[in-house]
Amino acid sequence: MPLSKSLLLSTLALMTATAFAQSDTVVKGVVTDSMCGMHHMIQNVTPAECTRRCVKDGSTYALAVNGKVYALKAQGTNVSFDKFAGQTATVKGQVNGTTILVKSITAGKS
Repeated sequence: MPLSKSLLLSTLALMTATAFAQSDTVVKGVVTDSMCGMHHMIQNVTPAECTRRCVKDGSTYALAVNGKVYALKAQGTNVSFDKFAGQTATVKGQVNGTTILVKSITAGKS
């Protein structure tokens, strides 16, 4: 019986850890690109235009939050970052290091 109790406790602990690791986080920041972050390098264009140009040239969309930049990866085909370029947005998803697996993105107030 002690072995099965130990196995049961281990299984419950693993299930709890897995459920916790997969919980969604809500993060608010500015949609930018991974190359520029908050310091856009293309002069004489808006942050939105700079972000879109950098993404077109191979950079990825990112979210700048309090000086930290998170890469944005869409989870599913219904997530689009382009219309939020250069704007404050609220992102819901799973944070893994410096990447957010995005389930949804909505406009945020500045």
